Amino acid sequence: MNDQEILQQLSQGQSAGLEKLFKKYYRFLTNIAFYITKNKAVAEDITQELFAKLWEQRERLEQVEHPKAYLSTAIRNSAMNYLQSQKTAQSQLGDYLQIQQEYYQDTLQEWEVANQIAASLEKLPPRCRLIFSLNRFEGLTNEEIADYLGLSKRTVETQISKALKILRIELKDALNRCLQLLIF
Repeated sequence: MNDQEILQQLSQGQSAGLEKLFKKYYRFLTNIAFYITKNKAVAEDITQELFAKLWEQRERLEQVEHPKAYLSTAIRNSAMNYLQSQKTAQSQLGDYLQIQQEYYQDTLQEWEVANQIAASLEKLPPRCRLIFSLNRFEGLTNEEIADYLGLSKRTVETQISKALKILRIELKDALNRCLQLLIF
């Protein structure tokens, strides 16, 4: 039986046509796919998928004039599509890993800055730290702090000013790194 007769049989829905085509061309097509992909298992999978597609599109095969050339082109295209999809997947994986690395690097830098801030706050004198914390972290006004601690408003202002001066000195390097993070 020649290739045209096999394709005609296949296009009429006879599975025997697919079986004959498979036996005749499987090794040939797998070798083409292997030459392109350099992977035997992948080449075999691509070839089997091609035969599955042939079965699905069997009605159109009657129009094919040169079956061997048609099959060679189809397997080449399938193998090249596979390689392209692998490149795309590798590229996407690389992009994902890059994003993850940048995220963890940023998180680590933020954590380091937060630790430096906490360490710098611990260096403040106790009353100065309390007043600063009530103002900046609890949101109390200077008047509310003065009433709460029984101090003058001016004393509260002085202590907050003192805390800011110490923190600026202590956190100079950390602030510069923060600015760099924001710029880049």
